Amino acid sequence: MIHKPDSHRGARIRKFALSDSWEDLLLSSPVWFVLVGTQTPGNLGAVCRVAAAFGFPAVRVVRPEFAPLAEEARWLAHGAEDVL
Repeated sequence: MIHKPDSHRGARIRKFALSDSWEDLLLSSPVWFVLVGTQTPGNLGAVCRVAAAFGFPAVRVVRPEFAPLAEEARWLAHGAEDVL
């Protein structure tokens, strides 16, 4: 992987070669899925399923209004339980 750190208005930017794999990009990615004040467990489960489909390792939850491992969240995260 080729990293060429640059600075743009105070932010660090990483440039990747076209030959970099998705796994390399995701492991070094500054992108996180963060759900704040989620109201239903189904939303969490669905987001976890989408995140897993795109190879993201986790979803962060801040102040959820339910237990994060609620049955509905587990049901909608089917196949993405490791992300949940």
